[in-house]
Amino acid sequence: MLSPVIQKIRQECSSEFVEFERCLREHQGQPASCSPHVARFLGCAETVDLSGVATNPVTQPS
Repeated sequence: MLSPVIQKIRQECSSEFVEFERCLREHQGQPASCSPHVARFLGCAETVDLSGVATNPVTQPS
């Protein structure tokens, strides 16, 4: 189970992440060429409004 913060970022920045994954598939031998895609995803993630998102860690049953 993903944390609510990760879920929110994945939802808000899904297009940037999809483009990054596509770049990795197309440039498997040269992942550094996808640096601009990483930067766009991280830039998006930094702007996600996390107010109201539960940030308490979810404990997993053992």
